[in-house]
Amino acid sequence: ADVDPALEHGLHGEYGVEPVQSVQDRGTRFVSELEEHHTDYEPALILLVSHGDLLQILQTGFERMDPRGHRALPHLDPCGVRQVQLRE
Repeated sequence: ADVDPALEHGLHGEYGVEPVQSVQDRGTRFVSELEEHHTDYEPALILLVSHGDLLQILQTGFERMDPRGHRALPHLDPCGVRQVQLRE
């Protein structure tokens, strides 16, 4: 059977689910906006609290990974804390 290319590229919105690429884009834009607004507090520590899927997908942005690979990252435990930095 033929597979819709959008399904393979994380761009689909099947079943009303936001595509992972869209989640990654939205999350990284949010972090960029936080950094822009908090430049007066160098060095800044920003703590994000959210649903695990969003945070794992956001972490793929920091790791410069394809967001479809978010399940390959270590599982986020409830109430866990994970430090992330932008990979060069």
